[in-house]
Amino acid sequence: MKTIANGSQFNFNLSSPVGPRQPNATADVQLVQFGFYALAQKSAGAGAMLKQAAAAVRPGAPYSGQANDPLSIAIAQHQAQYGKTRDGIVSCLPANLAVSYGGGTYRTLIYLLGNIADLVGDNWPMLHRHPQCPSAVRDFSRAACKLV
Repeated sequence: MKTIANGSQFNFNLSSPVGPRQPNATADVQLVQFGFYALAQKSAGAGAMLKQAAAAVRPGAPYSGQANDPLSIAIAQHQAQYGKTRDGIVSCLPANLAVSYGGGTYRTLIYLLGNIADLVGDNWPMLHRHPQCPSAVRDFSRAACKLV
């Protein structure tokens, strides 16, 4: 997990991709899990199948990287509903935050971070203040927010 700072903008990013056959660093996996948890808490906006898949994801749970893991299923369902790219992978964001969408490619992580921002509200970017924030994300958030 890492941060992106671009002028007055601040955001979280992955240090490496998350999904089947990817590095799946613990903090990266937990950030993606937290994003799906946040999506599941919304009352509107996601389709029923995506919401059901997101609700099965538990922030901080071990991730097997297998296609039948709840996180893999949620990623695939999200990309089936919103994505042009359907590779089952949540990729790192580009260094320039202004490039959220490019070449018709939907950035899954941007969508998940938006859900997290909605969930934590005025506490953004202090993710560690949310009671469901998983441990690796909590530790990273505490350290990163000291720098902001």
